[in-house]
Amino acid sequence: MSFTIDYVKNKNRIIVTSDGMDVEDALAYAEQFPKVLKKTKRGFTGMTVITGGLVFKQEVLAILAPTSEDAVKAGISTKHKWVYVAPTSFYKTQMHRMFKDIANLYESIEEAETYLDSAGN
Repeated sequence: MSFTIDYVKNKNRIIVTSDGMDVEDALAYAEQFPKVLKKTKRGFTGMTVITGGLVFKQEVLAILAPTSEDAVKAGISTKHKWVYVAPTSFYKTQMHRMFKDIANLYESIEEAETYLDSAGN
């Protein structure tokens, strides 16, 4: 399992790609995410693309949960926030439970980018 976190400066957007996460990955993500947040400007948006079919364990969800509060504190867009692109309805359910206040769910990267780009960052 693995993930990447990239910051796209010209869009003021964080893009995360993951094929699933175990506890070790989640701990690494929780360590890297605040560093990437420091690169953003207020009003940034984010997108997570989940490419794997594995289920996040409860331990992983517990480690990742505080990152949504970190994003809010860092100044995530109040209009277009964060989007998730997930391959299965189960992932969508997990992401909705964990990040429902700051995230929207999409079935394709194109749909998600169109939505985020309409924020005008």
